[in-house]
Amino acid sequence: MLELKKFLEVNEITYREFAKIIGTSIFTLTNILNGIRLPSLKLAINIEKATLKKITVYDWLTEKDNKNRTTDTQKKRTRKNKS
Repeated sequence: MLELKKFLEVNEITYREFAKIIGTSIFTLTNILNGIRLPSLKLAINIEKATLKKITVYDWLTEKDNKNRTTDTQKKRTRKNKS
């Protein structure tokens, strides 16, 4: 998400630092930032708190091009169904 990338850049926060703050891996954060996946609800809430509501949970729901991305929860369900 472009707005989150801008937020991190403006505030001089590294991806590694931010991943630690929101409780996820740098791999997951990078996938979110590059538009590969959407954050889970819990992670979106953590992002909202960490950005002092500059990036809200609602922002993730309204992003126009998120139809091709999956959440962590969707990926886990897919893995369970394959087992």
